[in-house]
Amino acid sequence: MKPRPLYRSITFWSGVFVMSFLFWGSWLSQGMYRSLAYDPYAVASADGVLHISRSPGYSSGDRWSTTRFPSVKTWERFPPPLFLRGKGEPVSSPEPPRLFREIAKVAMSGQSPGAWVLAIPHWLIIFAAGLSWSVLLLWRARRTKKANEGVESWLWPKER
Repeated sequence: MKPRPLYRSITFWSGVFVMSFLFWGSWLSQGMYRSLAYDPYAVASADGVLHISRSPGYSSGDRWSTTRFPSVKTWERFPPPLFLRGKGEPVSSPEPPRLFREIAKVAMSGQSPGAWVLAIPHWLIIFAAGLSWSVLLLWRARRTKKANEGVESWLWPKER
């Protein structure tokens, strides 16, 4: 019995779909800021970074809100993951911040202590999804190989 080819695997096509979606989302986020907010929480994607935040003192007036506008910050190729909490006291920067982590530090310094932001770069999400997909494909190959060895030994027993 021959194993099913890779192109007939749901694991393969699911991975292709997920990876395509992640690359498309990362490409769309370059130079553009998009967000969806449900007070006091917000999810945003901008310049290759996914932001999840909580700002209890901020309210847009509507329970749900969406925004979309061009991004003005400079883009980093591989920004680091970041988690910041509000400090409650504004801090000024001697020069205007250009990178995301600098902008976030200045912005979060003036937020209430209950505010926080988690920034996950798209490259890290793509890496984690690709690694998971690779592990699933290797597991499928191993499982298929073991199943075929069992069938072959039953159909064609080895001579002793």
